[in-house]
Amino acid sequence: MNLTNLALRQGLPAGSGQSFALELQVFNFLNLLNSHWGRIEMPTGANLATTSQIALLSQTGETAGPQGQPVYRFDSTTRRYSYDNFDTYYQMQLAVRYTF
Repeated sequence: MNLTNLALRQGLPAGSGQSFALELQVFNFLNLLNSHWGRIEMPTGANLATTSQIALLSQTGETAGPQGQPVYRFDSTTRRYSYDNFDTYYQMQLAVRYTF
């Protein structure tokens, strides 16, 4: 995971001891520059807030008999990693501060 945040701040005098301050924050700045940069690879179905396990096998049935054994299937087409999470996309925030 490569993640870079950027903040630009500029103070502007308004006279009589008052001032304005402008601030622009860009979260995941690398993804703003190039959509293939700053991506966070997460296992498919997981997110940053959980530690849930990803099911690699799915039970498709059981064998016949008094002590049936489960039959599992591995899906090789399942994507190993996903970029579909909000932390992968860049975000911008603009703030204005007035001091008097």
